[in-house]
Amino acid sequence: MRNKSIFINVPFWYYALNALLSPFLAQRTKSKFVVARPAKVIETLLKDIPADEIPIQYGGFKRENDTEFFSSEDGYVSELILKAGSTQTIEIDAAEVDNSTLVWDVSVLGWEVNYKEEFVPNDEGSYTIIVQKKKKIGANEGPPRYTFRSNEPGKVVLTIENTSSKKKRILYRYKSNKCF
Repeated sequence: MRNKSIFINVPFWYYALNALLSPFLAQRTKSKFVVARPAKVIETLLKDIPADEIPIQYGGFKRENDTEFFSSEDGYVSELILKAGSTQTIEIDAAEVDNSTLVWDVSVLGWEVNYKEEFVPNDEGSYTIIVQKKKKIGANEGPPRYTFRSNEPGKVVLTIENTSSKKKRILYRYKSNKCF
């Protein structure tokens, strides 16, 4: 991996200065400096940094003193593409009932989506439990972390609806914690 300096939240005058000086720099030098536009911070960071190493204030999953996901092996980050005007579901298996809690993080690049969560039990005689009512999540909100503990086997279904005319990238990770 090459060494790069990524600039985030730079003032407007920096863009102008960069545009003036850029023609006089060698391509190799220019490639070492990356400026992340305010609307594209997470996309720019994901090109060089794994999502679990990007702080949550920039749309990643790294939290200070995280007690749930200690390392990358604790919850592998998966990615889905959500087409414009479509709905995508993510199913998290909750087959283990005995003293376990499901924990998951979800991040949608660009947000502005409708999001809901529900627990669907394996037993057809049981009722579906709404974990999170359907709500619109704006671009200002950081990636949420959710937990759920069930008394019966089933699955947690995350439903993400993209009402915009642009495709979205969904990043998520989950794991099951044993409680004693």
